[in-house]
Order: sequence, then structure tokens, then C-alpha cells
Amino acid sequence: MNHSGPFVICVCAVCYSSIIQVHEGGEYTTKISGNNRARFLKVADQLLSGRICIASMSQGASKACMAIALRYSATRLTAGPSGKSDFPILGYQLQQHALIPL
Repeated sequence: MNHSGPFVICVCAVCYSSIIQVHEGGEYTTKISGNNRARFLKVADQLLSGRICIASMSQGASKACMAIALRYSATRLTAGPSGKSDFPILGYQLQQHALIPL
């Protein structure tokens, strides 16, 4: 995939318009003083907070999924030792290890 097209330049200019300005000729000016490393660290710092947010949201979603799976396994009944559907599937070791592997 070629990332040097005008669309990518426009998207970058919109996303980072507070940091850099892209001129019509393709040249850019930046408000960040220093070398390339300083500019990279400034942009990477902005991306880091987004990555942390995504990781936090996925952890919350995983907790909710685990709670739903455990609740379902505790209430879903299957044929147990008595031959009736009165035994929760969470009582089976295979289900326990599938949900919470140790």
C-alpha cells in the first residue's frame, strides 16, 4: 500500500494541525522545537494515551464477558447424577477449566 498519496497528507494535516502546518507545496512547519526525535516523542506521547484507553476498555469488556459466562454456566442445567436436569454445567470440571484455566 502506498502511503504517500495526497489523501494521507490531508488526513495527517487535519489530525496534527495543532502541531504541524502543511503548505501547498508539500513543505511543513512545526511548532515543536528540536530534532526529529523530539517531534517523534511528542506524537508518540499523544498516541500512548489512546492505547492505554483501548487497553482499559478491553479489560472492562473481558470482565463483563467473564461475568456473563459464569452466570450462564451456573444457571444452565444439564443431566446430572440423578438423571434429571438439575445439575449446573459449571459443576463439570471441563467447564470450570474452560472458563478459568489454572
